[in-house]
Amino acid sequence: MTFSGGPGPSPSPVSGDSPETRQGRYAVTPWSAQRLYRPFVWASLLVALIYGFGTGAGMMFAPAFGINRGLWWIVHGQAHGVAQIFGWAGLFLMGVSFHIVPRFRNGPMDFPWPQRAVLALVVAGVTLRFFGQSLHRRSFSPELLDASGVLLLAGVLIYAIVIGRALIRGQNRRTQTEAWLWSAIAWAVIAAALHARIVFRMADTDAAAAPGLWNMAMIDAGLVGFLVIFIFGVTSRAIVGFLGLKPTRRWLSWLALALVNVGTGWYVLARYRGVSDDWTAPGLLLQAAGLVAFVVAVRVFEPPARRSTYLEGTYTRYEWFIRAAFGWLLVAAGLSALDAIGMIAGNPILGAQLAAPIVHVFTLGFVTMVIFGVGIRMLTLFEGSEAPMHWLLDVAFVALNAGVGLRLLFGFGSLAGADQFQGVSGALGLIAFIGFAIVLRRAFSPKQRAAYARRAAAAGLQRFARLEVRGARAGTRPPGTGN
Repeated sequence: MTFSGGPGPSPSPVSGDSPETRQGRYAVTPWSAQRLYRPFVWASLLVALIYGFGTGAGMMFAPAFGINRGLWWIVHGQAHGVAQIFGWAGLFLMGVSFHIVPRFRNGPMDFPWPQRAVLALVVAGVTLRFFGQSLHRRSFSPELLDASGVLLLAGVLIYAIVIGRALIRGQNRRTQTEAWLWSAIAWAVIAAALHARIVFRMADTDAAAAPGLWNMAMIDAGLVGFLVIFIFGVTSRAIVGFLGLKPTRRWLSWLALALVNVGTGWYVLARYRGVSDDWTAPGLLLQAAGLVAFVVAVRVFEPPARRSTYLEGTYTRYEWFIRAAFGWLLVAAGLSALDAIGMIAGNPILGAQLAAPIVHVFTLGFVTMVIFGVGIRMLTLFEGSEAPMHWLLDVAFVALNAGVGLRLLFGFGSLAGADQFQGVSGALGLIAFIGFAIVLRRAFSPKQRAAYARRAAAAGLQRFARLEVRGARAGTRPPGTGN
């Protein structure tokens, strides 16, 4: 294992004994010179296109053409869900975390073999789960399922160890961000362990579908426990800064951390043990309360504390994605609360859920919307690049919101034309994803990095000229202009 020799570049000043630390200057370390997120981003896009958005759109269109929902629907839906949680969103956020977590903590990180191992193991685990379940009539299906459980769990465990060590070894003062990230890491391992338990049971019993309650426990652990909590951790540090939000209400954020973790733990344990709905519902209520508390704590819908300034050519409407995502999160929290109240009353309030509308408000409305918004802003900064084709990102924004809205409106099967409109929602989600992927791919090109460098240089010259004018008026010169 290769270790970096010191803290990463451009962190905030911290206390310490070395001259570099006291002066606030830090040497570039071997890991920080790498773009470790790149293969994770490309792999996540590929997995999402094949197993995620592509398969999901096909499933949504099938009933519109008169194909009955049956065992195939359940089988492909479960495999699709695992691919979206661990393959699409999981790989994307893992890659980003390898870049930002050591910088949050200003410390070293193990590289590069752990990142390569995590990527290979998670992709293999997701792929084997998808084909092992989809080809459940084949004699080799149990072996594929067993292997998928082992490989995915191994990849997540290595990821958790590397990120955990980066959190422990950092030099910066510890903040609430680390508490969110530690929680997310723990839930990632729990979700992968539940996945392994599920596929082992499927292989042993030669079952085509995962046990329903266990599958619900795994989805909640991976979706809310891992993905949502990880995004909350990044929000508490990076998104608050990007949007120039007012100071976070720390006490309320700590309360949100406790509520989301306790609620998720309650719900996951209840579903895994198969207890009655009235005992399961309090977990959903606690979880929903925690989600709302966090949105209020970070003040994402309040006027910002400062106006953000951007270089010309920056896609500034990434802020729309982020605020829309938190709006959908509030909707998801409200739906979860209504679902829980129906469980307690013994009379479902929301009706039959044809295509998991609540889950998709979480996955598409919140998680994917955040990935689109923060990804197009954060990754271009990592690359020293700019996003082209702003119009295509606008199309993705409209398509994704419309798709989530249709999934929610027609997802409970109470309106006429539900099958047709859900098919349209799947197509809109796929269109949004393809638009985002095209823009991101072009943003990583040398042409866009050169364009960003030119704009940054021009902006620097303009700023220097303004300083010269101000200095001349005050009878002084800007630094570096000579005597």
